[in-house]
Amino acid sequence: MSEIIRNGRGSGIVALVLALGLVFVWACTAKTPVITGTVATTGAAGAGAGAAAGAASTIGDYAFTNIYFDYDRSTIRPDATDVLKKHAAWLKKNAGYAVKVEGYCDERGTEAYNMVLGKKRAAAAKAYLAKQGVNAKRISTVSYGEGKPVCTEMMESCWAKNRRAQFVVTPKK
Repeated sequence: MSEIIRNGRGSGIVALVLALGLVFVWACTAKTPVITGTVATTGAAGAGAGAAAGAASTIGDYAFTNIYFDYDRSTIRPDATDVLKKHAAWLKKNAGYAVKVEGYCDERGTEAYNMVLGKKRAAAAKAYLAKQGVNAKRISTVSYGEGKPVCTEMMESCWAKNRRAQFVVTPKK
């Protein structure tokens, strides 16, 4: 094989390898499907709109900040409990709003695995809010798996930003 390349006749092989590599990269960046969970009644603005990747829903002067998860985990971290308690307190005071919890993962793992993990993360956040007294019927969940990353660099600090639950708050009908 090396003799073919040295003699200049291997350019077709190199082109084939490059083309296959491009097809592989394209296939890996295909759009991720969405798995929905419990559906809450939301206004037209919330129907499939979602928040921009990584953006917090802001209602008046309150911002629904994201919570983050450890690698390959869906348990609520200690640093997220204060955030969720504040979200729950706001939701209890403002019964006219519904919240959609979006679960996300980093790019590691298969697409199917990350969809399930994202669903577990959203469900964990929903369960925590419900445990704090928010009516579970006001909370819906959805998983975007590894879709909609807020950071695309291949390093731990970036992956950590993608392992999140994001909150989209809308007025109830």
